[in-house]
Amino acid sequence: LAQVDPLRQVCLVQFEDDSQFLVLWKDINPAAVPGEERTCCVCHLEDLTPEENRLVRCEKCSHAYHQECHLPQVLGDGPWMCRQCVFAVATKRGGALKKGPYAKAMLGMKLVLPYQLKALEWDAEHLTNRQQCYCYCGGPGEWNLKMLQCRRCAQWFHEACTQCLSKPLLYGDRFYIFECCVCTGGPETVRRLPLRW
Repeated sequence: LAQVDPLRQVCLVQFEDDSQFLVLWKDINPAAVPGEERTCCVCHLEDLTPEENRLVRCEKCSHAYHQECHLPQVLGDGPWMCRQCVFAVATKRGGALKKGPYAKAMLGMKLVLPYQLKALEWDAEHLTNRQQCYCYCGGPGEWNLKMLQCRRCAQWFHEACTQCLSKPLLYGDRFYIFECCVCTGGPETVRRLPLRW
């Protein structure tokens, strides 16, 4: 870490090649060796909970989560991937995967946001929020850089995290009517607005 800014809740990280990037505190994973920690990476408590809220490990990153700490809650037994890994595998430029097991897992993850939407502090135009928390993934973003705004909840969503687009977005293109998975309770909907010149 090269610098920490507690007011903006960001860290300036310097890498071995001397490149530097600002990273939001919320995007820094807990400092632990994946697969060896005996605590939940969300609440940091040990596995002292009832059988129905036990620690489960992501088969990809090996981080441990209590079933109820992960969003959405982990149901059942068997191989499982955490939200972060599903998004890392399924998102891509032009829109997320639409078919296959990762696409199905992603749709299930997108029914619940990993943050409280009403707790975000927005600017007057509802384009940016102080927490830099957008989309299903909870990551940072800029409304004019390939993002869609849900017409119901007014949150912004990354093109790479959506599964409803047939063509990639253009920068600043807002000529869509979009509804997110949280608002529809299922798949997203999108409709292109007619363009008249």
